[in-house]
Amino acid sequence: MLDTLLEKPVKPEIKRCNEIASLTPKTIDMKNRLLFLFAFLIIFEQGFSFAQDPVNAPQTLTEIVVDAKTVLMGCRAFAADYDGAFPSLLSELFPDYLSDAKWLIYENPNDEKSIRWIYTKGLADTDPGKTVVLKSKKLMNGKQVVAYMDGSVRSE
Repeated sequence: MLDTLLEKPVKPEIKRCNEIASLTPKTIDMKNRLLFLFAFLIIFEQGFSFAQDPVNAPQTLTEIVVDAKTVLMGCRAFAADYDGAFPSLLSELFPDYLSDAKWLIYENPNDEKSIRWIYTKGLADTDPGKTVVLKSKKLMNGKQVVAYMDGSVRSE
């Protein structure tokens, strides 16, 4: 009968109690250190990835060019509805021609400040193609983004 008792499987709860009882203070301390290190690494990685978050990063030159092209397309759509006249202020484009007011400004990579576009007032879609519609201030590389009446946008 004693042999059959020894052959029976041990309940999981008892097995877990035996495992805990077998831990020495040294192994408990090591496990706590590893848990702390693991938790620290998770928190550090999350904080680091937030700092590298592209949503909060300054705009790149390419993004500023895309923004300028978007505003230029809004101006051209406005002109189509107003007998070829461009808006007197860029703010007239929002909300009918630009879905978000964020397009009316760009973020300068030099100092990460939001800046309004330099806009040429009084234009019409019949003006020459090389007429400057809007431009940025000088950027980090000494260049500025310029949008022309012909639809082109360049960094110069």
